[in-house]
Amino acid sequence: MIGQEWRGPHGLRHFFDFARAPSAPDSPAAFAGVARSHGAKFSLLAREQRNNRTWEVVRAEFPGNNTYDQFISPDSGELLGMRVTEDRQVRFVQYADWRRVRGVRMAFSEVETGSNEAAVEHRQFSAIDINVSTPIRLFARPASPKTWNFAPGSHATEWIDFEYFDNNQIFIPAEVNGTAVKLLLDSGAGISLLDGAFAKRIGVRATGKLPINGVGGQATMQIASQIQIQLAGLTFRHIRAGVMDLSQLSEQVAHPMPLRRRGTCRFAGGYVPNGAVQI
Repeated sequence: MIGQEWRGPHGLRHFFDFARAPSAPDSPAAFAGVARSHGAKFSLLAREQRNNRTWEVVRAEFPGNNTYDQFISPDSGELLGMRVTEDRQVRFVQYADWRRVRGVRMAFSEVETGSNEAAVEHRQFSAIDINVSTPIRLFARPASPKTWNFAPGSHATEWIDFEYFDNNQIFIPAEVNGTAVKLLLDSGAGISLLDGAFAKRIGVRATGKLPINGVGGQATMQIASQIQIQLAGLTFRHIRAGVMDLSQLSEQVAHPMPLRRRGTCRFAGGYVPNGAVQI
């Protein structure tokens, strides 16, 4: 709970719960002063009867016709609860089980009712603290998981013998989730692709359906994640790939195609048939 204490009649200290009044300010200054700085207007309404007792009603009205009516005993300064009107919806929060927290009376029990009689909320707090400083580390951007790394002590892969197929396709030996494959390196691909039958065989789970333009026209693609690819001392983790039937493409290029991997590479000695590549 986040809020601010204030003094009512007879000098009693009360607590205004900003979490239940999101349009109200959230500030360590006194409630009345901060509320006014946010455009709130205060007024004393006619007394009202609730729970067979008479209550003073102090209204704080914010821009947008959002109002917060505090029901206060004119005799003791007891705070019964608050009637909240937001977006033309009215609810009443009644407080109970008052205890002192750092010298401030706090309600450890709340009952919230609204126009829907079936929607009654009972809230019981086991612990409450106030004026708690928030560690700045909680607002730090979480570290992104590293998706690739070379073998310890290396800054490049080992030399890899690759297959230069039909003078325009590069197939590199690799492992996908521990299964040996030859992947097609395609620097123009927008996403890595797994053949559907191959993905099923190695236990890769794909979900969803996306329409795409395939080799034979319209096709569908699913998405799989948490795929790991290893090749000669380089490991890719947390890879997200498309899963679809690549059999037609395999027939078209006359080469098995379990994996079509997007990426770039640096060659030793240029493009040569059955040469070597270092990534």
